[in-house]
Amino acid sequence: MSAFDTGWSRSSDGVPYRRAARVLPLRRDAVLLVRGRDFTNRQRSWWFTIGGGIEPGETPLQAAVRELREETGFVADPADLVGPVAHRLTTLRFTHSVARQEEDYFLWRCPSAQGQAPLSLTDFEREVLSGTAWMTPDNIAEARREGAEVFPPNLAELVRGWLAGWDGRVVRLVDEG
Repeated sequence: MSAFDTGWSRSSDGVPYRRAARVLPLRRDAVLLVRGRDFTNRQRSWWFTIGGGIEPGETPLQAAVRELREETGFVADPADLVGPVAHRLTTLRFTHSVARQEEDYFLWRCPSAQGQAPLSLTDFEREVLSGTAWMTPDNIAEARREGAEVFPPNLAELVRGWLAGWDGRVVRLVDEG
């Protein structure tokens, strides 16, 4: 069984594909990120943004709000999210599998640093997610210098700009994940 069997469709070349929504909770000078690990290769781990697949009938904004609640316990009013601020096409390599994901990113100014325990992680998410951390752009850059993977790769620069304020421009990101 692949990590991409449930909730993913197949593109014409047979590669799993899905649309996803991602949200970046911001406070003062930091963003809340998730630490993940590849259970088929315990040496590999990475930092990435909160989010996941868009369910049938959901808009990207609705999915971002749901994923924020599921993965962090934070409950946000959709009107308080900004964006999409970025759109990303990526190739994911995980658990000996490859998939493509198209993502919309939203910003949310977190009213407090306190979250709750995640409310409804799947068994798979409990296996691969190892925690969250508030990280400044400098923390993110340092993690990369120390060899950690960060997704998207230019996240430190993006967050630095978004912490200062969003200029209304949707950043287009294309990477090989």
